Amino acid sequence: MNRITVSPKVLRWARERAGLAVADLEDKFPHLAEWETEAAQPGISAEAIRALRIPVPPLPEQRAIAAYLDEETAKLDALVAKVETVIERLQEYRSALITAAVTGKIDARSPEDLRSFKFRIT
Repeated sequence: MNRITVSPKVLRWARERAGLAVADLEDKFPHLAEWETEAAQPGISAEAIRALRIPVPPLPEQRAIAAYLDEETAKLDALVAKVETVIERLQEYRSALITAAVTGKIDARSPEDLRSFKFRIT
């Protein structure tokens, strides 16, 4: 069997971000044979998985792919954090607006009062 070289960064990214197993399954998963009787799909044995041919790009391309994926997922993570912050602020604003309406500080039926409502975090 030919040995395939896979960048550790690609393996890490695949495991953490995509939940995938990449190339040379026997070396990466030494207990694969134990799963043979516990397979989620009947008829798919560890032998069938070992026989799979998985295309793997050259190491420089793997590194470039991993770097690109790290960069793009970092951007997405930052956007998710911003959206979560906006959601929290809007929830706080909603609570403050409801409190102001209930306590009579503003008239919720008046568009003028709603537009002029100032939200401050204390």
